Amino acid sequence: MSPMLKMDEQFIDGKLASLTCYDITDSELSNLDLSCDNITSMKPDVVNDAAFIKTEFIADIKDDGTICRCSVNQSEKESTVQIHIIPYKEHNGSHSKDVCESNSEIELTCEDGNLPDVFHFGKWIHHYNDVEIRPLYGRSSGKQTSIYIPFCTYEDIGNYSCIVTDSRKNTTVFNSTVFLSVPGPPVIVNSSIVKDHSEAECVLSVQFYSFDEKSRVIWYKNGRLLHSSERQRPNVSPTTHYVNMHGIAVPVRAKVATLHLKPGCDVDTSVYRLTVKTAHFSTSHTFEENGKKDKFWQIKKSLYSTVSRRRIDTQFYEEVGMVIANIRQADEGNTGHNRDTLTDSKYEQIPFDRN
Repeated sequence: MSPMLKMDEQFIDGKLASLTCYDITDSELSNLDLSCDNITSMKPDVVNDAAFIKTEFIADIKDDGTICRCSVNQSEKESTVQIHIIPYKEHNGSHSKDVCESNSEIELTCEDGNLPDVFHFGKWIHHYNDVEIRPLYGRSSGKQTSIYIPFCTYEDIGNYSCIVTDSRKNTTVFNSTVFLSVPGPPVIVNSSIVKDHSEAECVLSVQFYSFDEKSRVIWYKNGRLLHSSERQRPNVSPTTHYVNMHGIAVPVRAKVATLHLKPGCDVDTSVYRLTVKTAHFSTSHTFEENGKKDKFWQIKKSLYSTVSRRRIDTQFYEEVGMVIANIRQADEGNTGHNRDTLTDSKYEQIPFDRN
């Protein structure tokens, strides 16, 4: 009668695995032999007596599908089993979310109490929209690693993946990923007024982006509500805008909101304003009559206690000299900015200013 061979538990890449073989006749004269093809890391038999034998080894993904066999008294009576090894990255990968208020600090932690001994934590990777922004080297201790961000800005938005290195093959896998959001207002990129030759009609357009994708678009004429995406289907088309994040141009989802004025283009005699709203912020852009520059501003809603500690410093400059002076002062102070210049305008918007 053939002996019985079994895997004691699931085999996970990099973790200790064991096989046990029994002589079901329980004969004191039995002599069991347990072996596996191509596995070189097998330890000497942990238990080896007449009717019971057990061996251990470190599971390696390259040995997936290997045949192990157990025979008794060197006879042809043997049992075989094909082992299946579960990849570590599929077994332990996880995803979570965290929030850091603008200009606040945060510590991101990655830990795994079941991390196999042959794996160890290495660097972190900050990436967003499939673009790798920067590597980060955190503090690692045992089966835990962490990174510290002292002043959160829009540049810190994105996924942070802690890396696990396999010391056997010097290869890496993602252990877990944290998506970090930094709440802030929508950002106006540019605006335009396109008139037809007869000036009987025209199109107002504003390009904007928001890291909070749930945004609403509202148009006003002379202070009165004209069109709201909450009640009517908005005339908004998708586009892409590139934002500088730690020196890397990262594509973000942007939108272009348009308003078609016909018949009659009264943009010279009326004031049109577009407001983009998110859960906690709003940004507005105003088209004014000839002779006055377009204006836009950002408002932090004070109704939400969750944003009461946020400091969003958004400045507007209507003189070119003021723009240059403030930019030079910011650069000398080693302050990070995201400058988005409005077309046909003489000022810049500088959101998330750390000064």
